[in-house]
Amino acid sequence: MSVALASRRQRNIQETVSYDNYKFFPNDDIWQLNKNCKIRVSCIRSFEDYLRPSILETALYFAENRSAAHTRNLLVLLKSYQKNTNAKDFSLCEILQFKAYLGEEGEYKFGVLRVFIKQLNLLFPKIISEDVIEFFEKVKLKGNSKGWKVLSFDPQDGPFSDYEYEAIIAGIDDKFSDGTLTGEEYSLIALFAATGRRRLQIASLKVGDVRCDEETIGQMAFIVSVPRSKVHGGKFRGEFLDAALLDKYGQVLQEHCDRVVLRVESILNRELTTDDRAMLPVFTDYDAISIGDWKEGDEEFRKYLSGDYFHKTVENISASVQSTINKLGITSERTGLPLKANPHRFRYTVGTRAAREGAGSLLIATLLDHSDMQNVDVYINSVPEYAKEISEVMNSHLTQYVAAFQGEIVKNEEEALSENPNASRIRTEDALDNIGSCGTNAMCSKYAPVACYLCEKFRPWRDAPHHLVLKHLEEERNSLFNDDPAIASINDRAIQAVLQVIVRCNEEVALTGDSL
Repeated sequence: MSVALASRRQRNIQETVSYDNYKFFPNDDIWQLNKNCKIRVSCIRSFEDYLRPSILETALYFAENRSAAHTRNLLVLLKSYQKNTNAKDFSLCEILQFKAYLGEEGEYKFGVLRVFIKQLNLLFPKIISEDVIEFFEKVKLKGNSKGWKVLSFDPQDGPFSDYEYEAIIAGIDDKFSDGTLTGEEYSLIALFAATGRRRLQIASLKVGDVRCDEETIGQMAFIVSVPRSKVHGGKFRGEFLDAALLDKYGQVLQEHCDRVVLRVESILNRELTTDDRAMLPVFTDYDAISIGDWKEGDEEFRKYLSGDYFHKTVENISASVQSTINKLGITSERTGLPLKANPHRFRYTVGTRAAREGAGSLLIATLLDHSDMQNVDVYINSVPEYAKEISEVMNSHLTQYVAAFQGEIVKNEEEALSENPNASRIRTEDALDNIGSCGTNAMCSKYAPVACYLCEKFRPWRDAPHHLVLKHLEEERNSLFNDDPAIASINDRAIQAVLQVIVRCNEEVALTGDSL
């Protein structure tokens, strides 16, 4: 037994501190290691008496010296080993039984158990039999299969299709402008879509990480210093990597950060210092702040500010992503169902789209903040399959479910003017024909007439030659497809919108008996 561990037992310490500075009691059934990680350790009690204290001390070693996620994975595998073998110790027979239970695809999990047992043997020599240690030294294990969700273009958990991604980007702009989305909801989706970062990284952002400068990329831009994760030995917000945002995203994010400060100051009923404001989470757990009695100059409050105590959990972040996407009303053209969304899908999409644009492994690794290159090639390998899927989706009957057209059909210009007397005309690409009216007087920088079919303000005329717009878009797509499928697919959602307008116009004509 190590001197440090023996000393701890003799002193009978009742409280310890996790790697992320969370206090917990070793004898409790549940350890809270950080805001996002709570682990149950009661399974340790089922081991033999002579092993139990050593297993507990080994679990404590990981909780105090390694990341919460790594510690949780170890305890999950320890519990699985016990449950599926009924083992009360670590005999070679039961270890082989567990390996057989996990099978070839689960060998990477078996490797996690090996980490725990080797550390147990290191801290408490001779407590594990020599045949077990010798087996773990010699056994070769298969690693975790990586990237199958990307390579298979999984419609539920893989990268978003171009239809889906473009619908999300257009949707958050439209729904934010009409007040359906809050600044927090808009910023959350924009950050995932723009950076492809992991949910823990976005959850860890603080107000001071958002700035506007011209030094980072050589011109004035909004920059977010994103905390790195999955860095070996890395602490909470120990390292950062800058990411630039489009102005429209940065402006909304900065306004959201300003509202966070105002809301927290309202809860505390006092102004915060500049330093304290910078430490507020971008995505704040306001309930965590509300339950405390925080006085000005309270060191405990500053300690909580510097950690993750006031941040939303990664589960909160995931739930917010899906609830926000639900507000956009997007139907997947691949499933015919409401779009399923999670932070990982944005990450896969950023990587896949970068590969389609010709980015190499190093650039993709930088974009996605990978600490090594082992998971990057999957994006490059997915490009041929992705191009194939684009074509199949365009020919799929499921495209009928995609609500690409968001506006309202009007009979003619007169009806459009009755709604908006100053409605301007929208013309075809060659400007020879009128196809509808714009339902707003606001300035618009979008590319007409293609973008109009995707805008909820567009009022296409029922008797207009929409088939000319469709013909132009399809000819353009066909001419580009062989050279660059990614570029060719840019207007796929617009093509679907024009098709829907044509179908809707024909349906209304059939219903009313009017002729075009």
